Amino acid sequence: MPIDRHAFEGAALPPAPARHRVAAAPASQRSGPHVLFLMGDKTSGCGVDDFSRRAMEVLSSSADMRCRGLVLGPGKGSAGEILKALAGARSLVCNLPLIAWKKTLFKPLLALALAKLKGVRTIVMLHEWGGLHRLRRAVYRPMLLLADRILMFSPHVRAELEADPIVGRLARKAMLVPL
Repeated sequence: MPIDRHAFEGAALPPAPARHRVAAAPASQRSGPHVLFLMGDKTSGCGVDDFSRRAMEVLSSSADMRCRGLVLGPGKGSAGEILKALAGARSLVCNLPLIAWKKTLFKPLLALALAKLKGVRTIVMLHEWGGLHRLRRAVYRPMLLLADRILMFSPHVRAELEADPIVGRLARKAMLVPL
């Protein structure tokens, strides 16, 4: 399942065929802007968190892409840690729904707000919407408002977001991306 690295840069171009890809320099030798992924603390298995880690791994294998993860969880991901992680970032990526969302209620929102203040592009990858509990959707709505781009993998999820009476208009920021 290829991940379209251009979706993280705002373009909707398909990835280059394998024969045209340039070998990536080791992460230690790369410099310049990077993409920062918000991650769960991996205390329990979560498909969305596994997706985040795999996306970060695949994008890091690109010759011109550098990715880092910031773990958010109880005792992890303070405002200072978020600011430090955002230094030099080009984009901040937050996958929703989050695992253990009640334990990290405001940290992803804080990370998105700080990224906006620092001029870092904010991307929310929305894996589901209508099936989420209404309180969970209430917590995620401000995160969607802070997103410059919302990436989705299903037209069904996009339709669910469009039908939301509060933030349905945000579906115009959504981009469907193939897996």
